[in-house]
Amino acid sequence: RALLSLGFLYRGLRMERWWWEVVVHLRRCLIIVFIISFPTSPMLQALSTLVLFAAFLTCNVVLRPYISRTYNKFEALSLSAALFTVMVGLLYSRVSSGLLRALLTAALVTTNLVVVLLLLSQWVLWLGRNLARRLM
Repeated sequence: RALLSLGFLYRGLRMERWWWEVVVHLRRCLIIVFIISFPTSPMLQALSTLVLFAAFLTCNVVLRPYISRTYNKFEALSLSAALFTVMVGLLYSRVSSGLLRALLTAALVTTNLVVVLLLLSQWVLWLGRNLARRLM
């Protein structure tokens, strides 16, 4: 009964990595803790979040918690985009040149747009495959 009701938490994970969903939620909680802990220091918030994303990206790449290679790659891609976003934010806060700020903004928007489009395209392909299976 518990397996049926809680299966959505670990479906898609390797058996030996059943606990990975807890790690993902821990990451989210830690981001909130960092933001709350340093309300007057955006730089400290960004740096601690940067370290957090780098640590979790490393864990994801080393542990490969998902059964599917694609899931592992997209988790790494998402974490890389988050890491890149924080790094660009840190750079942006230190740059005064309008041209450099425009380039950073363009890089940030382009990178995140590409990640979203890649994830969306995979979702559409997955949806198409599942619909095709059901129709057969």
